[in-house]
Amino acid sequence: MPLEETTGLDLMVLKVWKSFEAENVGVIGLYGMGGVGKTTLLKKFNNQLVSRRQDFDFVMWIVVSKEPNLDSIMDNIRKKIGIEDNVWSLCSDRDEKAKRIYNVLKEKKFVLLLDDIWERLELKMVGIPHPKDINFQSKVLFTTRSEDVCAKMQAQKTFRVEVLPKKEAFELFCSKVGEETLNSHPGIPKLAEEMAAECKGLPLALNVVGSAMAGVNKFEEWEHYKNSLRDSPWIASDYEKNVFSILKFSFDKLPDETHRNCFLYCALYPEDHEILVLDLIDKWMGEGFLGEDTTRSIYAMRNHGESVIQKLKLSCLLESVEDDLFLSRTVKMHDVVRDMTLWLARDQDKNKRKILVQRDVLSVSQDDVETWRIVEKISIRDCDEFRVPTVPYPNLTTFIVNSCSNINNIRYMRRLKVLDLSPAWDSPMEIPIEIGDLALLEYLIGFNILASEFPMGLKKLKNLKFLSLNVRKGDASIMSEVISSLEQLRVFRFYSFTRGTSWGNEREFLEKLECLPNLEELVLTIYTENGLNKLLESTKLQSCMHFLHLFDVDDFLIHLPSLFASMSKMEHLLFISFIQVRFVQDSSVHNTCCLRKLRNVVLSACSSIVDLTWLKYAPLLQSVYIHNCESVEEVIKGSGIEGDVFSSLVELKLLSLPKLKSIHNTPLTFPSLRSLEISGCPTLKILPFDSNFAKHKLKEIKGKQEWWDNLEWEDQAIKLKFQSKFQIIRENLKSLEDKWEDLLSMKQDLMARIDEAEDTGNMHRTQEMDRWINQVEFHQENCKSSYKLGKKVAKILKNVDELATKGQRFSKLGEVAHKIPNRLAIEMPPDETVGLDLMFTKVWDSIEAETVGVIGLYGMGGVGKTTLLKKINNELGKRMLDFNLVMWIVVSKEPNLDSIMENIRKQIGIEDNIWNRCSNHDEKVGKIYHSLKQKKFVLLLDDIWESLELKMVGVPHPKDNNFQSKVLFTTRSKDVCAKMQAQSTFQVEILTEKESLELFFMKVGEETLKSHPNIPKLAKEMVVECKGLPLALIVVGSAMAGVKSVEAWEYSRNKLTSSSWTAPNLETKVFSILKFSFDKLLDEAHRNCFLYCALYPEDYEINVFDLIYKWIGEGFLSQDTGESVQDMRLHGESVIQKLKLSCLLESVEDDLFLSRKVKMHDVIRDMALWILRGQDKTKRKILVQEGASRVSPNDIQMWKTIERISIIDYDELHVPAVACPNLTTITFAMKKLGGPKTLDLSNIQYMSRLKVLDVSSSHPQKIIKLPAKFGDLVHLEYLSLMGDMSVIPTELKKLRNLKYIALYKSSDDVVSILLEVVSNLEELRVLRFNTSAKKNKEERKIA
Repeated sequence: MPLEETTGLDLMVLKVWKSFEAENVGVIGLYGMGGVGKTTLLKKFNNQLVSRRQDFDFVMWIVVSKEPNLDSIMDNIRKKIGIEDNVWSLCSDRDEKAKRIYNVLKEKKFVLLLDDIWERLELKMVGIPHPKDINFQSKVLFTTRSEDVCAKMQAQKTFRVEVLPKKEAFELFCSKVGEETLNSHPGIPKLAEEMAAECKGLPLALNVVGSAMAGVNKFEEWEHYKNSLRDSPWIASDYEKNVFSILKFSFDKLPDETHRNCFLYCALYPEDHEILVLDLIDKWMGEGFLGEDTTRSIYAMRNHGESVIQKLKLSCLLESVEDDLFLSRTVKMHDVVRDMTLWLARDQDKNKRKILVQRDVLSVSQDDVETWRIVEKISIRDCDEFRVPTVPYPNLTTFIVNSCSNINNIRYMRRLKVLDLSPAWDSPMEIPIEIGDLALLEYLIGFNILASEFPMGLKKLKNLKFLSLNVRKGDASIMSEVISSLEQLRVFRFYSFTRGTSWGNEREFLEKLECLPNLEELVLTIYTENGLNKLLESTKLQSCMHFLHLFDVDDFLIHLPSLFASMSKMEHLLFISFIQVRFVQDSSVHNTCCLRKLRNVVLSACSSIVDLTWLKYAPLLQSVYIHNCESVEEVIKGSGIEGDVFSSLVELKLLSLPKLKSIHNTPLTFPSLRSLEISGCPTLKILPFDSNFAKHKLKEIKGKQEWWDNLEWEDQAIKLKFQSKFQIIRENLKSLEDKWEDLLSMKQDLMARIDEAEDTGNMHRTQEMDRWINQVEFHQENCKSSYKLGKKVAKILKNVDELATKGQRFSKLGEVAHKIPNRLAIEMPPDETVGLDLMFTKVWDSIEAETVGVIGLYGMGGVGKTTLLKKINNELGKRMLDFNLVMWIVVSKEPNLDSIMENIRKQIGIEDNIWNRCSNHDEKVGKIYHSLKQKKFVLLLDDIWESLELKMVGVPHPKDNNFQSKVLFTTRSKDVCAKMQAQSTFQVEILTEKESLELFFMKVGEETLKSHPNIPKLAKEMVVECKGLPLALIVVGSAMAGVKSVEAWEYSRNKLTSSSWTAPNLETKVFSILKFSFDKLLDEAHRNCFLYCALYPEDYEINVFDLIYKWIGEGFLSQDTGESVQDMRLHGESVIQKLKLSCLLESVEDDLFLSRKVKMHDVIRDMALWILRGQDKTKRKILVQEGASRVSPNDIQMWKTIERISIIDYDELHVPAVACPNLTTITFAMKKLGGPKTLDLSNIQYMSRLKVLDVSSSHPQKIIKLPAKFGDLVHLEYLSLMGDMSVIPTELKKLRNLKYIALYKSSDDVVSILLEVVSNLEELRVLRFNTSAKKNKEERKIA
C-alpha cells in the first residue's frame, strides 16, 4: 500500500512483528489518539507481510470506521477470499453471508487487518473465525483510538502508539518543510523547532503544519505563523479540540475563501469515503465556490478546481487514493482532518445542527422542527432508512441522498441550490413532480431514472445550470419539451445503455440543445442515424462534447474518417464509447484525426474495423478497452512511428478479438502502463515489449496460461522478467471451463427443484443433496486460488467429473428433498461457555437416549443455564440429527400462553391466514398439536418458573411418540423439574475456582492484567467474591476491563468485598455482587436510566427510541432547558452503549436504527427492581406487571407509598379513586385483543404529582377516556396517549409544564380541541400527532 512517512515507527513495527510471530497470540490491538500514526503503522505491517511472503492464504485489509456497515465489511471480505458474485447473491440474509465466509476461512491461515475500530466488532458476526478457535494459526490486527476497545476485542497483545519524541518530531517536520526552505534564512530553523514543539509530537499535525510552511522563505512570515500557532488554545481537558486548533493553522493558511470553502465541503462525504475528483469539482461548481460569473467558462472553473485539489493535497488536507487514471482519480480525508472540518463547518461546534452528515441525519427526530429550520446542508449515503420529514427547511441549500422515502417532501426545501439523487445502480430513483417548486435549484443529478417518469416540473427550473441524468429504459421524449426551457443550462449529461431508451425525434432534441445560449459541456448517448448526422454537422454541439456514446445506432454504416474528422473538432472530448456500431473504414482516417484530450476509449461489438491506428493521435490516452470486435487485426498499424505512442496509457484490455495478430510490430516503451489484460486473442503471438519495458510501472499481465506459454519472445530473458507479473485469467484449460459451466448449470437446475419443494413448507433437502451442494460450492469458492496453480487442473477436473456423476444420479432419481415440514435449529449468538463442556456432554447423552423425552436443567439465576441451552440449540443445527424441527421459546416468570403459541406456530410454519381463522384458544392448540403429532421435534423452553402443561400449548408429550421428540427446559427450581416429569435432570453448578479465573480474566483482558504486577492478585480476590457465578464474573470482569490503575483495583476490590455475600439469602447475595457494576456506572444519569429499564416486563424487548424518550420525560438526561432534545437523545444513545458494554443491557435487534431493541437478563432485572425498592425494604415503591393488579383499591397506605406503576400486555387497568401523593409515573400498554372496549382513566385526576403518563393500545378501536379535571395534573411533563380518543378535555391547556406529547386520534372533533390546546403549551418541545382521520383544515392550522 502507498506509505506515508514512518518516522519513529521502526521500533514499534519490530515489537508488533515479534507478537505477530508468537504462537499464543491471535489478536493484536494498536491504540492511540487520532493522527498519531496507527494506520501508517498498519500499512507498513501490511507491506512487510507482502515482502516477507509469510505462509498465509489471505491477507485482508478492511476499513471499519466510526459508523461500521457490516454488509459492506462482509462484501469486502468475500471479494478478497474469492466468493463469486453468483454464490454471494444467493445468500438470503446476513447470517447466511457470515456462514459462507466462515466456511471458507475456517480451514485457512489468514491475516485480517482492521483499521479504525471505534467499538467492539464481533468477528463471528462478519464470518471471521476467532484465532483462538484455530490454535492462533490466523491473526487479527486492528487500530482504535480507545484502549477500552482493545480489552473488549480480547486482544492478547496491545500496543499504544505514542506521539513522537522531540527529536523525531523535529526530523519529520523538517522533512515536510524541505531543506531549501530551512536554509533560506539563518533564523528559520530555530522558528521551525518552536513550531514543531507546538505540534506536541503528533505526526498528523507535524505533516500538515510542516507542509503548510514548505516554500515560505521569509523570516517575518515564519515569525507571524509561529505566533499564530502558539496562540491556538490548548486546554488540557479537551485534547481533540486542541488537535483541531493545531490543524486549523493549515486551514487558515489556505490562499483564499475559495480554497477554504472547497475544503470544508469535503466533510459532506462519509468517513473514509473515496471521493471521485471530477464529481467533487462538479459539486464545487454547483455550490458556486469556483465562481458565479457566467463569463467564466466551465473549463476555466474546472481547471481552478484541479488547482484547489492540488493545493489541498500539498497541504496534507486531502490524500490521493487513485491518481493514475484521470477520469477515475479519487481522494480521501484522514478521519481526524474530517472531524476537524466538521468542527469548523459547524462554527467550532457552536452550531452542530448546521451540517448533518450520515447518522447525524437519522438521529434527528422527524418532529424536530427547530433542527430542520437551522440545517444548511444534508448528506446521507448508503442508508435506506431516511424519510424526508414534512417540515419547512428555510436554510437548506444542499441535499445529497442516494436512498430515502417521502422524496416528494423536497418541495419544502425552497432554498435548495444543489440536489443529488444518486441511488445504488440497481435501484430506480424517482424525480418527484414537485421538483418544479425548487426555483433556486442550480445543480441536479438523478441516477437510474425511469425515462417514462420525467416530470414536466423540470421546465420550471429556470436557474438550473448543471443537469446530469442516468436514464433507464423508456420513452424520454418529454425531455425534448423540458430542455428548451432551461436557458441557463451550462452542463447537460445524459447516460443510458439500455435498449429501448428514446428521445422521440433525436435530431429535434439535439436542435433544441443547440439553441441553449449558455451550453458549454455535453455528455450524450446517440441511438439514431438522424441524431448522429445532426451532431456531425453542428459546430456548437461538437465544441461542447465531453463524453460521446454511440449505442446500437440503427442499422447504419458509419464512415469512420468523417466521424473522426468531426471528433477532432471536439476540443474537450475526454471519453468515447462505441457499442454495437457498424463502421466503414479506410486509410484516410489517419489524415483527419487529432484527439488531443481524449483519455478513455471503449469499443465493443463493432464490425468492419481492421485496425485502431487512429489511437496514436490521442497523446493523453490512458485507458483502452476493445472487446468482441471480430475484424480487428492490428491495434497500431505500420512501423517507425513518430513520437511517443501510448506514452500515457495506464491500462489496455484486448478481449475476444479472434483475428488480432499484433499490438504493434516494433517494441513500444509504455512508460505509464500498469495493467495489460489479453483474453480470447489466439493469434496474438508477440507482445511489443523489450528489456527496458519491465523497468516501468507495470504491475500485472492477465491472460490464459495456454496463451502465455505460446507467446514468442525475441529473448527468453525478457519473458523471465515478466513472469512474476503474469496472472492467469480464470483457468487454463477449456475443458475444465466447459465442464465447470455444465456443473453449475446442473446445480442451478437442482436448486430450482429444491426451492420448489421447500416452498411448499413441508419438504426439506436431503442430507446427501445438501452435501453435494456444499461440495460444489467448496470448489466454486476455491477454484479462484487454484487457477493460479496450473498443475492442479487435472485434480480439479477429476473432482468436477465425480460431482457431475453424482448430480446426474440426483436428476434421474429425483431424491433432492424429503418430507420435513419445518426448519431445523436457527443458530443463536453463543455466549462464553467456560466450564460447561462436561455438562453439555452429559445432556447430549440424554438427548440421544431412547427412553428420555423431557430433560430439565436447573440452577440459580445467572449460573449459565440459558448459555448451555443455546449451545445445545446450535449443536442441534450443526450435527444434522434426524429431527424435523428445533423450536426455541422463552417462557419467563409470568408466562403468556397466547404469546407462546404464537411463537410455536410461526416456527412450525402455520400461515397467518390459517391461524387467524382459529376462533378460540382450544382451536389454536388443536392446530399446533395436529402439525406436531407425526413429527420428530425438539422444544427448548428457557426460564420456566412453574410447571407448563405441554398440551395446553399444543405440544405432544414426547412419551406419546416413544420419546422420538425431546423437550429441554431451564428453571431455577428442582421442584419444577419433578412437576414437568423430566426423565433426566441436571443441576447447573457454579464454576470451579480455576474456571472462574479463566472466565474473569477473559473479560478483563490480558493487557489490563499485565498493566501492573499487583492487578492479577487483586483480580483473583475479586473472582473469589463472585462465588463462581458466571453472570457475576462476566458483569464484574467487563466493568474492570481497561482499568489499569492499581489504586482503582484496590478500591473496587474493597467495595466488592464489603458489599457481597453478607446478605440473608442467596438471591440477595447475587444482587449485592451485581450491584458492583451498577455502582461503577459513570454518574447518576446512567444509574437512573438503567433502573428505569426494570419497569418493562421480564424478557421484554425494549424499543431503544421509546426508552430514550421516556428517560427524557423523566428528566434523567438533562434538567437544563437550554439543552436541545437532539442533544439529550444523543446523550441517551451513549447511555445505551455504556449499559451494553457493562453487560447490564443486551442487544436484541441492532441493524435497523429506528427498530433497535434491548433487553435485560432476568437476574439483572430482578437486581434492578431490588435496588429500586431500597434493596427490598420498600417493596411497594414500584409496582410492575401483576404486582400492580394485585393491590386492592382500598389499600390506602399502599397507594400513598407507590412511586411508579408499569403494566404491559394486560387487558385492563383499574385506577382507584384514592390519593396517590408520590406517584410520578404510569405506563400501561394494552393487548391487541381482550378486555373492555373503553379504558377509563377518570381517576387519574387524584394523582396530583404525576410527571409521566404513557397509555397505549395496539388495538385501534380501544377507546381512551380522560378525566374532566385532567388539567389538575400540573406537574405532567410527558404524555403519550396512543389509542382512539373520542374526547380530549380542553383542560389539557392547563398543563403548562408539558414538554412531550404523543396523540393518536380518529375523530375530527379531537383536532379542533387540540388546536385550542397546543397554542397554550409554551414549554412543549416534542409533538407527535398520529392521525387516522382524513386531512382537514384544522390539522393544517396546527401545523
